[in-house]
Amino acid sequence: MPPTTTPEPTSTPSRSVNLNRGINFGNMLEAPNEGDWGLRVQEEYFDRVKYASFDFVRLPVRWNMHAEEGKPYTIDPSFFFRVDQVVEWALERNLTTVVDFHHYEEMMTDPWSHKDRYLVYLEALIP
Repeated sequence: MPPTTTPEPTSTPSRSVNLNRGINFGNMLEAPNEGDWGLRVQEEYFDRVKYASFDFVRLPVRWNMHAEEGKPYTIDPSFFFRVDQVVEWALERNLTTVVDFHHYEEMMTDPWSHKDRYLVYLEALIP
């Protein structure tokens, strides 16, 4: 049974970020496997993004394709490492990165069955 009230946020961002000019890195880490949709994240992309005067990157990530379906819903460490590597490339160039929890289609069709799995992902991603 769904809850009747909306829970209050447990934390707030530690700093304010102005997102002025950004670029989307779609179809890379949201494909079932990186490269399935023809694109792989390359470090040189971040140099080009910075050179073009962008200040942030949107990085859609499809976590659920890389995690166990049963408890404890562990995300594949090699995929987690890859996402960390991509985010680090952005940070090295002083680019803010918006990690977008993307393409979790099961949440659209049966959200309550995936609630616990989804919350575990969020806990893993939010420091």
